[in-house]
Amino acid sequence: MERGSPPPAGAGTAAGRRQWPIERASSEDLMSLAGDSGTVPMQVGGVLFVRTTPGWRPEDLVDALAARIPAVPRLRQRLHRVAPGLGRPVWQDDPGFGVARHLAVARCSGGREGVLDLAADLLVARLPADRPLWAARVVTGFAPD
Repeated sequence: MERGSPPPAGAGTAAGRRQWPIERASSEDLMSLAGDSGTVPMQVGGVLFVRTTPGWRPEDLVDALAARIPAVPRLRQRLHRVAPGLGRPVWQDDPGFGVARHLAVARCSGGREGVLDLAADLLVARLPADRPLWAARVVTGFAPD
């Protein structure tokens, strides 16, 4: 091969598969993880109240959110620790990724207070480190105040 010429197709890859660049955890990622060491996890949460129309089904919102996940790679990735001395952890696609492991429908009776109690319960439950670090619930069944 001449100097400066492109490598042959598949060179340097396993079975010709395309290799993606390694993306290491940022300093902000590491700061968030370092702060998450106590008995109550350091997580961020939000509650969004949505007005719906007659005939609306919560599964429609779940499906719409699931369809948008491919546009945000980080939602499908988890941190993978590397051997000591090889640098910061790397973001990798989760081979077992499934939307159902992160996004679900939950029923809640009561008003806004009941929804906020449910959100608080979700926020104090530590997210499993063996999958992408996020969870969402579409909450139904509550009576608006």
